[in-house]
Amino acid sequence: MWEIITVKAGHRRVRYRLSLISPSGDRVAGYDNHHPKGDHRHFRSVEEKYTYKDPETLIGDFLKDVELVLSGKEDS
Repeated sequence: MWEIITVKAGHRRVRYRLSLISPSGDRVAGYDNHHPKGDHRHFRSVEEKYTYKDPETLIGDFLKDVELVLSGKEDS
């Protein structure tokens, strides 16, 4: 994560991009907030809106997804 010095009205000062990449180069889990999509989550081939709360929650949510992928238990 890094902090943006200059921000437009309505944008947070935190930009983030977390990704788990498979050996073949595919993103299997990820969270980011790039413009124009805003906060969203990627899990396998599904992309959905994500509600950002704080950095600790973001990292925790990402690590839960990583554990799901690595354990092979992707029912959630």
